Amino acid sequence: MMKVFLQQVDSYEHVEPVVFRLLEALPVVVPSTGYVLIKPNLISSRKATLACTHPAVVRAVARYFLSKGCRGVIGDSPAFGSARKVAKACGLLEALQDLDVELVTLDVPVTKHFGHFTSGISRKALEAALVVNLPKLKAHCQMRISAGVKNLFGTVCGFRKPLIHCRHGDRKGQFPAFFVHLMRALPPTLSLVDGIIAMHKTGPTHGEPFDCSMVGASMDTVALDTAVYEMLGLQPRDVPIWRECVRQDIAGAFPENVVYPWMTPRDFVLDGFEVPQNLQPQAFGLRRLMRSLYRRRME
Repeated sequence: MMKVFLQQVDSYEHVEPVVFRLLEALPVVVPSTGYVLIKPNLISSRKATLACTHPAVVRAVARYFLSKGCRGVIGDSPAFGSARKVAKACGLLEALQDLDVELVTLDVPVTKHFGHFTSGISRKALEAALVVNLPKLKAHCQMRISAGVKNLFGTVCGFRKPLIHCRHGDRKGQFPAFFVHLMRALPPTLSLVDGIIAMHKTGPTHGEPFDCSMVGASMDTVALDTAVYEMLGLQPRDVPIWRECVRQDIAGAFPENVVYPWMTPRDFVLDGFEVPQNLQPQAFGLRRLMRSLYRRRME
């Protein structure tokens, strides 16, 4: 059985002790050598305050692992711009200024084969002793919901992400399958979701704030996502990534395999949280690809 720890948090001002308690509850093996890669969602400097993992959550996680004697590296491969630029826009750079952590863009790709896919994954991600995945809970225009599994897409380097949209986005089921196989190709991963102020209606950047007052954590990313989907009253047919996890028979995708030592999804009343009714195409055409590559170069 997969354990998912859920906790209500009313504001980001009070999140650090909750994060410490969550991390202490998990059966995580704190690495004695190497480094911990803390992987927030740093998608873009545009609308960064809502679209990115909140700086208070990232700071709390960094402080926890520093207190355990770990070397901390915070990194992402933003859709546009560098990790440092996005971190500055969302307030993370300021939040980390007194901490002995390294902030990096996840570049330097290593070609990896996973499932029937091939892509360039950041060396920083592949060589981490532990990946701490910090997704922001958001509606998503292509996946309906973005949480733990989707956030790991940021370990793929730079322009390779829009290329994956082009290569696999128009092949039924292949895009969510890529995310699931990518998750399995990474080092041991702990996931902690920032759902205190989530994004709803659409996403991943242009949605609206919704107060979920929730954080959750698990050593099983799929199980954590399942908890989120249940919280929102969704079914596997509604969420392409969840449907793919069920298709691959991943244990954490089945609610009967998930236990909740603290709060349960039913304890969170999220009436009014809206997800996109009609999903946008997952494929990027040539024009959109070129626009994406141009924006990456300019930012």
